Amino acid sequence: MSLPTIDYNRDVIYGTLEHFIKKDPPLNFARQTYQFYNVAFSNNVLKAGGRKLKGNFTTGTVGNAAFSNVWAEDSLVHKSITQEYELDNIKHCQGGMVFNKVEMDANKTAAAAEQIFDVAKLQYNKAKLEVVEKIYLASLTGLASATDVDSMYSVFDWLSCGTDGSAGAYNGYQARYNDASNTGGSLGTAFNKAGVSCDASTNPEFANYYIDHNGLLDESLYSSINRANIEQNFQPPNGVGRQSVPVMKYAAYTNLNVILTLNALNAKLNAQVGPQPNTAGYYPTTGPILPGGVPVVYADILNTRRDSIYGTDPIVGINHNVLYPVVLTNWSFKITEADATNRHLVTNMFIDWVGQWWCDRPPRFAGWLISQYPS
Repeated sequence: MSLPTIDYNRDVIYGTLEHFIKKDPPLNFARQTYQFYNVAFSNNVLKAGGRKLKGNFTTGTVGNAAFSNVWAEDSLVHKSITQEYELDNIKHCQGGMVFNKVEMDANKTAAAAEQIFDVAKLQYNKAKLEVVEKIYLASLTGLASATDVDSMYSVFDWLSCGTDGSAGAYNGYQARYNDASNTGGSLGTAFNKAGVSCDASTNPEFANYYIDHNGLLDESLYSSINRANIEQNFQPPNGVGRQSVPVMKYAAYTNLNVILTLNALNAKLNAQVGPQPNTAGYYPTTGPILPGGVPVVYADILNTRRDSIYGTDPIVGINHNVLYPVVLTNWSFKITEADATNRHLVTNMFIDWVGQWWCDRPPRFAGWLISQYPS
C-alpha cells in the first residue's frame, strides 16, 4: 500500500475546508451565536461590484408646482437639486489558518486523513470566529479617526447622536469618530456623513432622527419609540399568513438593560403591542416586539457605554430597505492560499470578507437613534 503524499494530504485540507464552507459557512455560526446577524445580515445583504458605492439625493425644491389658470403662460424654472455621495466599497476584513506541508505529510498512518481533518476543523472554526467578531464589532463602532482608511462605516456613522435633550427631531447632522473616552462625557470628533455637509439649512435630508432619553428607562421610553416609529413611518406587514410569519425590513437593536426594561414594562402592563401568532411573534427573538411589530434585537456590544458615538443605553431603529450591509461579489468569506514569505514549507490560508455598511438614500429615511446623550 502506497503512503500518502504531500499532494494527497493537501488535497485533504482543500476538501476539508470546502466541506466546512458548504456545511457550516461563517454566517451560519454567526446566526446561531449573535442575534444581530439573524436580522441585519439575513436577507439584507446586497452583493455588489466595483470600488465605489454611489447614491444620489435631491435637496430643496425647484418651485414649478402651483395651481394656475388653464390659459396662463408657462414659466418653468430650471434648478439643479441633485447631489451625489459615495463610499469606498473596498473595506477588507481578514482571518487565516497556517498549515505546514511537512507536518501534513508526516501523518503517514491509516488515520492520517482523519488527523488532518481534525486540525483543519479546529483552525477553520477559530479563523471564522475571529472574522465574524471583527465584522460584528465594526458594524456597531465604525471609524476611529479621519486617518482611519481601513475601517468600514458602521450603523452609527449613518444614524448618529443629535442634540442634547432632543425630544425628537431630525438633528443628527454629523457622524462622530470613535476617538473619545467611552465614559468621558463628550462625543467624538464630528465629520460629514459620506462627505455631505449637513445642518438645518444645508442638505437637511442627511440628518437622522434622534431622541435623548436622558437615562429615563421607564414608560416614557415607549412614548419615545412610538414617536420615532411614527416619524419614520415604520409600518407592520399587511397581513399574517396561517402558517408563516411575514418578514419585516424594520428592526431595532439595543442592549440588555433596555431589553429587560421593555420586557418588564410589557409584563407590568400585560401589553400586546404587536400581533403574537403561534410562532411567538414576527421574529424568533428574546427581545420584545415594539408597536407596529418591530422586533428588538440584542447586541451585546451596546452594553458598553460609548460616549464617542452613541452615549448610554442606545436603541437604534433601522429601515433595512435603506440601510444594509453590502458585500463585494465573490468576497463573502472567500478562502485563498499563499505560501508564507521565506518559509516555502508553510502554507497560509486566508478567510477574506470585503464589504461596507451602505445607506442608499439620505439618513433621514434610514431610521432613528434613541440614547442618553453624552454629557
